[in-house]
Formats: sequence, C-alpha cells, structure tokens
Amino acid sequence: MEFSTWLALSKCIVMKFCISIIFVIVSMAFAGCGATQAESAIDCIQQLQEGHGFDLTSCSRIVFLPETGCAGCISSGLKYLLEHKQELFEMNYIFVFVDVLDQKKLRNKIGSDIFNSERIYFVEGCWRGQALTRPLEVAIINGKPSEIDVWSPERSPD
Repeated sequence: MEFSTWLALSKCIVMKFCISIIFVIVSMAFAGCGATQAESAIDCIQQLQEGHGFDLTSCSRIVFLPETGCAGCISSGLKYLLEHKQELFEMNYIFVFVDVLDQKKLRNKIGSDIFNSERIYFVEGCWRGQALTRPLEVAIINGKPSEIDVWSPERSPD
C-alpha cells in the first residue's frame, strides 16, 4: 500500500470517528434539554406549592407561559388563554407566567380580570438550564405531574 493511500485512508477513519463523537455529544445535549425542561417544570410547581400554598389536586393542567422566546408560540398561548379563559378555568387549568419582566405591560395585554384571577400565577428564577421559550403544558393526574407537552405554532393547544 502506498503512503498516500494509507494517509487518505487514515484521514477518512479519523474524520468518521470525529463525526461520530460530534453526533454523540449533540445527541446528549438534546436529550438533556428535555430532562431540564421537565426538571424545571417540577421546580416551578414546587415553588408554587411552597410560595402560594398551591394544591395540585385543585388543577388538571398547568400551562407555563414564558415572556420571551418563540414569539409565535407565546402569542398563540396568550391568544388561547384569552379566547378560552372561561372554559379553561372551569376545566381547572392553571396558567403560570415565568420570569415576567414587566407585569404592568402583561396586565394591559391580557386584562386585569385574567391577570388578577386565582388561576394565574407568577414564578421567577425556577427555570434552569435551557430557557423556557415556548409554552409548556403539564398534565396533573391524581395530584402529581404527569405528561409534559411543549406548544408550538404548528401544534395549537386546541
């Protein structure tokens, strides 16, 4: 085998190895994101329980709404809340606004009746790791967090 052929073969093997390592690292990073979102949701729920005496048996779903992130996702989440507030509140939905920078601006956007509702909560600093950029819905079954679903513009909460 000639040296140039051996060198080309070696480069190819090294390149495949590097690509494999990069793939593993990226896969681990994305796998961690989902766990971080779930852990952060649990942390926020615990903050609600400790700070507000919140009882998980009093709700069927908790929807976390970030103030910043995917603009279309957040807009669709707010629109959904505004259009379906009565039925959502009757179905024991809780809406939690995460890390709101300007509560006065939010009150003007959603209205004082919703803003001051007993079904609206605010939490700060409980989201860790990857920032919450899309509304996140947590189903509550038998007083415990169950499945978690991230909203997107393509997947309307309806």
